[in-house]
Amino acid sequence: MTIIYIAVYNYSGILRGVNMIIDLKNLKLRVKDVEAYSLEKILSNKLLDTIYGRFLKPTLVQLTVERTGKLYLANGRINTIIEVPCYRCLTNTTFPIDNGINFTLAESIHEEDYRGEDDIIFFTNPEVDITPSVIENIFVNMPMRILCDDNCRGLCPECGINKNLDTCNCKTDNIDPRLAKLKDLL
Repeated sequence: MTIIYIAVYNYSGILRGVNMIIDLKNLKLRVKDVEAYSLEKILSNKLLDTIYGRFLKPTLVQLTVERTGKLYLANGRINTIIEVPCYRCLTNTTFPIDNGINFTLAESIHEEDYRGEDDIIFFTNPEVDITPSVIENIFVNMPMRILCDDNCRGLCPECGINKNLDTCNCKTDNIDPRLAKLKDLL
């Protein structure tokens, strides 16, 4: 069971001033049953420090939130572009992010009603910060290895030259002597 409390997220100041907040007041008061949101924020490049990346454009989140009784169902898309080093050759590579995002919200007074449910974000204030859900979605849907090209040849393990741009004369048949006999079979 996963229960996410908005107030629990702590990004050590990384997100200060860049929170993506949706106001559910109209839905809560039943003025509307469905409301659309469009949020565009510049996320901190510190979020991508561990993969040596950066955001090239603001992150756009377009959501539709529908109230269905006690639950609020959010569906939409996340769009941005990041720049990261290629996994094989380390050349800076742009990578577009265009993900679907879905999550469920409920007022914290209904927490007992949904104790066994997964992935419900409980809130007390109708102004809900969805930044943690957006960031989670970006990272969960990002490939483990981003390549500049599917046919990237990478770096030479001997001299370090980018094999996509140049060739080298390094010998790469460093075969483990214990496996040398297997080479004879080929």
